[in-house]
Amino acid sequence: MTLSQGTTDNDTSSQEAPKESSPMDVDSSVKVSKEPSQEPSNEAFKNNGPTPSADSLASIRRSLRKSAFEAVNFDIAPYAAIPYSCAIHSIALTSGPRWLFTGGDDGFVRKFDFLASIEGKLPLTVAQKHSLVDSVTHAGVLNSYWENEQPVLQDELDLLPNTEVKRKEDNLGSYEPKINPVYSLAVQKDGLWLLSGLESGGISLQSAKYQEGSIVHYFPHGTKHNHKERHTTTVSCLTLNSSETGFLSGSWDNKVLQWDLNTGSCVTEYSPTTSQISTLHYRPITGCEINVDTPIEDNDDVDSLFGDSDDENVKTDFQNDLKDRDYQIVKSDHVFMTSSMDGSLNIWDARASASNVLRISVPPTTPPWAMSAVWSVSGDSIFVGRRNATVEEIDLKMPSKRSSNTNPVTNPIRTLRFPSVSGPVSCVRTLFNGRHVLCGSHDNIRLYDIRLHQEEAQASKKSRSKTPFLIIAGHHGGVISDMYIDPTFRFMISASGNRGWQGTSTETVMIYEISIK
Repeated sequence: MTLSQGTTDNDTSSQEAPKESSPMDVDSSVKVSKEPSQEPSNEAFKNNGPTPSADSLASIRRSLRKSAFEAVNFDIAPYAAIPYSCAIHSIALTSGPRWLFTGGDDGFVRKFDFLASIEGKLPLTVAQKHSLVDSVTHAGVLNSYWENEQPVLQDELDLLPNTEVKRKEDNLGSYEPKINPVYSLAVQKDGLWLLSGLESGGISLQSAKYQEGSIVHYFPHGTKHNHKERHTTTVSCLTLNSSETGFLSGSWDNKVLQWDLNTGSCVTEYSPTTSQISTLHYRPITGCEINVDTPIEDNDDVDSLFGDSDDENVKTDFQNDLKDRDYQIVKSDHVFMTSSMDGSLNIWDARASASNVLRISVPPTTPPWAMSAVWSVSGDSIFVGRRNATVEEIDLKMPSKRSSNTNPVTNPIRTLRFPSVSGPVSCVRTLFNGRHVLCGSHDNIRLYDIRLHQEEAQASKKSRSKTPFLIIAGHHGGVISDMYIDPTFRFMISASGNRGWQGTSTETVMIYEISIK
């Protein structure tokens, strides 16, 4: 397997941990200073003040999460921008957040210093600020970058033309690395390594801190004759479990695979879906219990898996669960949801079987398309973006209802509608308070207030005066590929790219600052 060495700016990883020399260490001219390191004196610590303890930092983060959970109104303003020369298909962040990883159509993984970016260490040029709003003045601080390379085995390298001739002349093989667009990324919380999907169906485990960009392990792709427990085409989704000992992968071959990072092998191959996988998310464990054997009746009380429609009790239990977890959303490692490009949703339980436990089809009046779907904060419903400028909320307690021809059809409990000129909703994210939903369309990103939507729906047409959504400045005129919200609700990040499907891109990553009113 051929390793790919990343290019690093101001790289100090060689001073952090010793490493053995290898043939790929081409930069042998770098000299490391042998002068003894000067330890900081006690006076320096006294002048800088006391260092905050881990308990105090945890208390600060808990208070921030609590204020975000209890917040009613938000003010989201663009703060920094990272201009690209291509579409950005995926983003991933470490805990903190400390490092921002982006993957684009040019086949490079870029590592940005998120803290330096939001602190304004690098300003935008006049030409870069021309198409942005006035509040965006800072640029992203690039730390390093490397290729998203397709590994080649030694046997495959020997089959390349003129390889043997050149090897006899200068002992080098004529190897040209094959670069893949970065359609999916998943990073370890401390930024030690990351996973990236490839067009061949393989997944590469790359080092992200020491020897950045080097391929540590390769999860092989499948072929026509050997495609069991392997992907055969582009990997579009990657999701790590809570313990970061395994991950799920979704591909354009309609398959979902579960991998073990300890053994490097596939654990479970789930039954193929009906279309290409567009999103893949674990479920919050505060949700209701899924039971596919529940009969479908016309009575709402029977449809509810709780046996009764006590929304207030469910809401109270959900709030108490969050308080017990220090206002943190804990996700299950067994139950997850996938959305497909044909518009269908599938719920899976790894403890039950390799088949889906629940399939939610497209409603009769909805066009067959779904590029993004996300769980609600409680885990009892799913928000899915549609092509007709709408976002549908589907309740798992009663996902279907009987129609006139006795066939069950999908029954969205709520439909968030936008102007038809806004275009398809390509990315959906829920906020921590369970009241707001971020919806990324072609024209803008909108912050939708669900409770205000309910009030407007119950009011008469004459008394309707409020718009249930707020337009967030910054993004305009492109497909939103991904959005990230900081767990402490201080920052939001959006990226523009079509993820290999259809649509244009603004070729920009936007960083927003969130203020709680």
